[in-house]
Amino acid sequence: MIQGSIREYHAKDKDAVILLFHNGILEHVYPAFFKAMSHPDQIGMTLSISMAGYVLGGSSYFMPLLFGGAGSGLIYYCYCEIYESYRLRMMTTNMADIQASCLDNSDNSFWVAEAEVNGKSKVAGVVVVVGKRRGDERGDESYGEVPHLIVSFECRKTGHGTQLAQKVMEFCKDCGFFRVGFCVLQGWHPPPSCGIIPAGSS
Repeated sequence: MIQGSIREYHAKDKDAVILLFHNGILEHVYPAFFKAMSHPDQIGMTLSISMAGYVLGGSSYFMPLLFGGAGSGLIYYCYCEIYESYRLRMMTTNMADIQASCLDNSDNSFWVAEAEVNGKSKVAGVVVVVGKRRGDERGDESYGEVPHLIVSFECRKTGHGTQLAQKVMEFCKDCGFFRVGFCVLQGWHPPPSCGIIPAGSS
């Protein structure tokens, strides 16, 4: 049984948060690769490469496997590089100085979900909110943006993600934001796209 609570980020959490962020980003590599490989265009390309191997190999059955495997391996490597470069970019910006990027501004906040796993307390999830203050003669268009909401694999489906999302909604309502933008990685490649929902939604 996993029990936990939501609290504000503390400096002592940084190593655990960085590890969670690292794993949360790189776990998208395989789903992105699988989705790409199952696309009809990619299937056709893989078959074409394998056929070229068959012809160039003198009707050998080994060469189509070698060519097809090499092509698939190259695609997997590219996705590894794409997500790793995104992770490194975030590490040198948002995550390099969490205090300055997330906490010094009262419109921003950073929470962690702390859980008891096998009798030990650990950081099970994180969520970041960045306030975007905008307004013109048509009215206030300020909203909260959630660039990161990550829950560790072993703590998923235990309510921690829901608790973090509820905390975001409460914070945005308290700040007077009318909307919340949740940024999600779509499985193909970063950067994430953002969807907007009303801050009053349940």
